[in-house]
Amino acid sequence: MKQGGKLNIDQIVKKFRLNDKWIDESQIDEILSFGSQTVPHLERILKDAASKSTGIDLKIPGNPGRFVPAYSLYLLAHLRSEDSLDAILEFFSQKQETLDYWLHDFLNEDIWEIVYLLGQNQLEKLQGFVLNKEHNCFARLAVCTALIQIALNFQAKKRTVSEIFTELLKSENEDSEFIGLLVSELMDLQDEALKPLMLKALEKNLIWSGIISSEEVNSGFKKKRVRKIVPLELAQRIEYFKQYAYGATTSSRTARQEKRRILEESL
Repeated sequence: MKQGGKLNIDQIVKKFRLNDKWIDESQIDEILSFGSQTVPHLERILKDAASKSTGIDLKIPGNPGRFVPAYSLYLLAHLRSEDSLDAILEFFSQKQETLDYWLHDFLNEDIWEIVYLLGQNQLEKLQGFVLNKEHNCFARLAVCTALIQIALNFQAKKRTVSEIFTELLKSENEDSEFIGLLVSELMDLQDEALKPLMLKALEKNLIWSGIISSEEVNSGFKKKRVRKIVPLELAQRIEYFKQYAYGATTSSRTARQEKRRILEESL
């Protein structure tokens, strides 16, 4: 039923769900015009995507609405819906092939932005997620990246974040690839208190030197170069989606380079 000649929220979300690769900006504006009323609908999209994964061939692209969950995540972040963090972390708890299907390359490169925006005041939930070895390696890393950037951008939270990483680095029976990638990520933080634990974790877990070596850790700390980054604004994110995320005409490397260009122009 239309309200005042316009589609109501249920109709707009129904139309939104049917999108494949392209989501018109006017649809985004329509959804955002309902403000917080949109939140339960976006959370439902994430829940449905996770449950639907059992009934589709995750190896075959082309499912209608395949890119809608990724948009939904960023819309929740744009709305600053901190109460949606539980639903988002539950979505990130899916198995590898499910996350690959719905999030594509964004899991490795971009998803940290959502956690950063919505988890700043819920560090204990982020802690619980990264300490859970059952969760996907790259989902955990995305949350770790968010924690690092929270520490760099909010000095009052740095101690708590350092304590989380202290516990994580001391954790037993961790996946060696995860530890290696985590240590590599932690180089952005340049926390001297964590350095001994980082070196010990590399030694204990027999990390492949192609990920990071003890020599690289020592050299990196001598340079004392932190890497502070900020999320893209929603308009920039949509532009990135539009031009590069779904097109088969550009390589993933070119897409990453363009995203960096967009980000650098915003700083």
